[in-house]
Amino acid sequence: MLGTLDTLAASVLQLTVLDVAIEIGWETAAERDASGVAVIDRPLETCLLTWCDLRVLRLRGIPVSSATISAIAALQLLEELNIQTTSLLTPLEGGLGTFAPSLKTLHIHIDFLSWATKFLAHISSSRLESLSVFLADCSPAYTVSDFCTVIAQHQSRLALREIRILQARMASPDTTTKPEHLRPLLQLPQLAVLSIEGRESFGIDIDDSFLGEMASAWPELEILKLDPLDPCLPAVTWAGLVRFAHLCPKLRSIKLGIDTGADVPAFDNLLVRPAAPSSLVSLHVGRAAPPRDPVQLAAFLFEHFPLLDSVSSYPRREDYAQTILGWKKVKDILYELRLVRRQERNWSQGQGPVASPRS
Repeated sequence: MLGTLDTLAASVLQLTVLDVAIEIGWETAAERDASGVAVIDRPLETCLLTWCDLRVLRLRGIPVSSATISAIAALQLLEELNIQTTSLLTPLEGGLGTFAPSLKTLHIHIDFLSWATKFLAHISSSRLESLSVFLADCSPAYTVSDFCTVIAQHQSRLALREIRILQARMASPDTTTKPEHLRPLLQLPQLAVLSIEGRESFGIDIDDSFLGEMASAWPELEILKLDPLDPCLPAVTWAGLVRFAHLCPKLRSIKLGIDTGADVPAFDNLLVRPAAPSSLVSLHVGRAAPPRDPVQLAAFLFEHFPLLDSVSSYPRREDYAQTILGWKKVKDILYELRLVRRQERNWSQGQGPVASPRS
């Protein structure tokens, strides 16, 4: 691999895309340093200084060092960057300065969210549209607040459309992300995707009130996925969900903690009257309790979200079977209701019956 990069650097001087993915166990013993870290990044530093025309750089499965980060900083035309590193391997030096003035897409695989926050502060681009962070370790809630604050103050605040955070490890029970931690993101007017997920990691605690703030701030929103607390209280109500979805007409997918213990509101009691049918096709209710009345709930969801195709939840230890069966029944009834609606449409147009694939 090292020889291949050297040969490439010598023969291709105007490279614009470099995509390297290394699987675990590819290196020989000679290609690891004393600490056991792959040393692929060492010759890469020289190569990067040669490839000044790079637009896309993806280094997947390669923990890069601080020296490589400095070499990446010299790539003025870079538009997409995908790197993996560790907080110990890649300290951000005070003299690094700002870089990546043309960056549009940034994906970081790192230990802690605090490092990603520091790295983002060095990015000078005002064109950053997509930001994705994969965390190998758990991060406390205050680091989420710091991360959101830096994003809200960044030069690309008006351009950012997508923010994704995925945490691999389970966090402690007292790790709770509250509305005040996320509130800085309300300053991103073009946000279309916000996804903060993990294995019971962040414990995001929001209610109808903050959901309303998000609807006002993000009219372009298409995907909202916020892993809730377990148990999720206070949680979003069905009425709050309906208002939110209709105030965000492009919303297609949502994951939130829903208070399924609250009554399903009657249509006449809802204050929002949508101008067009909701675009919502996927709903995840978090660790919500089983539906009390699956038939009534399915009818309610079909009335407000006629395109809804997927309803799911996290299984709960205390009522595992009831949760699985209850939400499956809601999904099955929704399917039958859509089938009936299609049948009505076909009959009105003089067409034949619609056969159910499930029969």
